[in-house]
Amino acid sequence: MQINSLKLFHFRNFIEESVSFSGGVNLLTGSNGQGKTNLVEAISFVSSGRSFRTARLADLVLSGSRSGSAFASISHHQTDLDLGIVIERGKKTGYINGEPVKTLADYAGKLLTVAFSPSDLEIVKGAPFERRRLLDRHISELRPGMIIDYAAYGRAVKSKNALLSRGNAGRESIMPWNEIIAEHAVRIVNARQEFVRALGARAARIHSAFAAADGELQLNYKSAFAEAGTAAEKEHILRVLELEFSREVERGSCAVGPHRDDMQISIGGKDARVFASQGQTRSVVMALKLAVIELLENAAGETPVILLDDVDSELDAARSAALFSLIAERQSQVLITATEPRLLEIFGAQRCALFSVESGHVKPI
Repeated sequence: MQINSLKLFHFRNFIEESVSFSGGVNLLTGSNGQGKTNLVEAISFVSSGRSFRTARLADLVLSGSRSGSAFASISHHQTDLDLGIVIERGKKTGYINGEPVKTLADYAGKLLTVAFSPSDLEIVKGAPFERRRLLDRHISELRPGMIIDYAAYGRAVKSKNALLSRGNAGRESIMPWNEIIAEHAVRIVNARQEFVRALGARAARIHSAFAAADGELQLNYKSAFAEAGTAAEKEHILRVLELEFSREVERGSCAVGPHRDDMQISIGGKDARVFASQGQTRSVVMALKLAVIELLENAAGETPVILLDDVDSELDAARSAALFSLIAERQSQVLITATEPRLLEIFGAQRCALFSVESGHVKPI
């Protein structure tokens, strides 16, 4: 799987730009603030319809413009595809070979990417939302139909919250929303549990290869709708929601559900969010992202495109060398941002294509 070319129109600081990539390592160099991260973000956005930096679509559109777009020509299972997303009036529309798709569920999974960025430390240290976002992004790539469940669940929670916020919601008015919530929550919880089990086994093995002294890495999915290690069931979810009715009325919003679940990360039996050092946190993030690469590779039969944004600035020399070495072993297409071209030495000049990014323009060197 690889990206052959990328076309941007009014995306971030790019007015109109086209660039063709090598199937090997693509090194994007330039001073800070020139657009290197924006370029990597655009690729990630074409891949999933989501930015790894912001939830606001308006942030992705060039200041002063009404719309923006990112399109990529890719090779996928020996087939060439043109993928793209147009942002207009606060909405996004996906395109495949020039034709608009009905939903992003029809679009997802065509281009698989795994992005490493400085903000990834929040996966370990940040709020539960950060860990749920990691899970849901890659679950959607493996099972695009789940996008429908996420959207329907979100709408139902929003509608139920609107009722609860009035302060006088009755059981009869809440029950229909509980039915819809349970219908989609059971699939979301079970998909996340399955993904966490697969991710945890791989991440623990990878982590032990370069950070065994930190202790065993373990992942556990925490949900009010399912006991650890057991599948969620709709009937059980409905019972939990019934028991939570009084508390939800009192607080004026939904108290439990996949939107409040978490993936607990522990090292040596201790909660990494509380006890992990900066170095340990970085090792955990490396292991998680490398495990995601393995999962996607095994499921899709192709290696995902790897995006590295300013990673070596966040890692010490030993971890940086370990990460780049593990990635170099794979015959993946890689895009790396850096302020200097020294990474040529690590990956080998013959395998690398070098680009300069300056003021929203990309030029091969």
